[in-house]
Amino acid sequence: MANITLTIEDHKLKALESEFSDVDAFFQNFVEHRYMLGEKEILNKLIAHCNENSITIATGVSAQIDQAYELGLIARAEEDVPSFPTPPEE
Repeated sequence: MANITLTIEDHKLKALESEFSDVDAFFQNFVEHRYMLGEKEILNKLIAHCNENSITIATGVSAQIDQAYELGLIARAEEDVPSFPTPPEE
């Protein structure tokens, strides 16, 4: 299992704490939700590809994600930092 550390400035943490009672849980929930979206997309690609090419689908989600990498259906993202729109100025 991977361990990821997030470093933010104190004022940013305080702003988040004013909105979320458990900031750690908020980020864990965000990661889980984003993973579920990505997993669904990956598995849809894998199932379609395997059905079109008569390939046996691996057993279990972990093995299926590995299989999608091995088949070249997905790859590690080129950019490490996604770009998000800048919030509007007030």
